[in-house]
Amino acid sequence: MSEKIIFIRTSSGEDEVRNRTEHLSKDIKRALLMVDGTATVAEILKRSSPSLRAMLKDMFAELASGGFIRDKSKPVSVVKQAVVSPISKNTSVDDELDFTAAYRVPTPEILAAEGRKEAEAKRAAETRKQLVTAEKMRLKEETGK
Repeated sequence: MSEKIIFIRTSSGEDEVRNRTEHLSKDIKRALLMVDGTATVAEILKRSSPSLRAMLKDMFAELASGGFIRDKSKPVSVVKQAVVSPISKNTSVDDELDFTAAYRVPTPEILAAEGRKEAEAKRAAETRKQLVTAEKMRLKEETGK
């Protein structure tokens, strides 16, 4: 690892610093706190305690691989958004969506057919009712004799 690299915290690194979570060990968290986005690795090494200097480069490598810091000079990979092509002006009326199709006024033929179905259903229900009544009367006469 070059000592001229300037590391910056990623959003994960900022969250780790702000929320004080327990995902990182204390030493690695101290190394993360030293990353300020302006100091090089060499400058951070000079400022750090002697007990931490020996492991600091390894800690930075671990933080970088964990996504907590990144090299300031390397570009961030940005997700490219798809460009939507404009709708052509030559659309015909048939190609457009018709939300009124479900609410069309029924034709007289459709109304007549529905009326016939309802009348037939009423007649069938009345016939069943008459048959049930006749059967009840027949059973009543048989039991009454």
